Amino acid sequence: MAGRCRADTLRCSVSRLLSGSDRVVQEVRISKRLPLDLEARNSAAGFHLKEALFLSRLRGIDAPEGFRYLALTLSAENLLPPQKVAIYADGANHPAAWVGGGDKPLRYEQRVPTYLIPDLRRHLFLRWNNRRSLPVSEVTWLAEEPLVLPGSNELALEAGRKVEGSLVFLVPSEMMQQTSLHLYDTNYGHLDIPISGVMEGGKAAITLLPQEAPVKLSDAFSLEVTGVEDVERIELIEAGDGALFRIVDGLFTSRVQALLDIRPADRFKLAIPTAQGSRFFALHGVTELIPLGFYRPTLLTPGARNPVRFVFRIPRSLAETGESGKLIVDVAGGGVSVPIDKGGLKTIPIKDYDATGDGVAVKVLQAGRLMRSPASAVA
Repeated sequence: MAGRCRADTLRCSVSRLLSGSDRVVQEVRISKRLPLDLEARNSAAGFHLKEALFLSRLRGIDAPEGFRYLALTLSAENLLPPQKVAIYADGANHPAAWVGGGDKPLRYEQRVPTYLIPDLRRHLFLRWNNRRSLPVSEVTWLAEEPLVLPGSNELALEAGRKVEGSLVFLVPSEMMQQTSLHLYDTNYGHLDIPISGVMEGGKAAITLLPQEAPVKLSDAFSLEVTGVEDVERIELIEAGDGALFRIVDGLFTSRVQALLDIRPADRFKLAIPTAQGSRFFALHGVTELIPLGFYRPTLLTPGARNPVRFVFRIPRSLAETGESGKLIVDVAGGGVSVPIDKGGLKTIPIKDYDATGDGVAVKVLQAGRLMRSPASAVA
């Protein structure tokens, strides 16, 4: 096998990291190969891109019509310096400076902490033709050596151990004029790695708001809003006539390492007050397509600033009133309001009402004005 690898470097490289023992053409179809030697680092980790492969078929699975697979082979390593680190009973470790007052570690050590990217689908994106950002595809799990474990999107870099593997993106079949890889990390710094063409722009600018105290959602979690911006489109998706996308930036703080195992679309709403009462807007599906978008369960690290972004589609006329509104979070025990700003129209406050009767109890958690009733909509 070693002799064949020296004679056919491409086939052996693809086999080792991507396709395993699958037969070329029958199960793997490679249309183009780009050798790479690109390196970048932030203050915590270094990344080395070694190769890009375009494929129409991987592990016997064809790419959807109008798309193809782009597989990147790369390595990553931990560059953090030794420091005081909190060690927990489950083996997890974090910089001692991140530990909250209620999160008691088993012990402290002087060592290099693990560099953890809790969810690559939220933190790592491929920029394609300066027009759209593409998340890591779950097809990555089909690779012989994926950079993350199958069924997981978490990447943990231990001290002294370089991790090597493949990441797969689903890209349009159109000609590639530009592509770049972007890591979003508000704790240790963002990374931009140009792969091909000229990279235009970067992370979307967000209007920062005055820092407010985080709102406590539970004994373990708190949330603060750090920015808000209205845009007419996100990537190639237009908000539509008479509408805008409102992007809300926030920071989760956790006192424990935990998977925030909730469906954000069911738990987060945007409430915007008007003179007639508050109007409520659901989390938009485009949230999943933006860096740091919070649209699926995600792992939170204790004490760290865990960035999240929410997108809501609102009427342009309502945006022009200048009201940013507030996030309404459905948590155990009721709804929690997270303010976005302090100004705006004054409305009559909505109280919590509850009543009890013969074997039944009712509590009203929130109320707002409907544009029309379900009965009138049917009629």
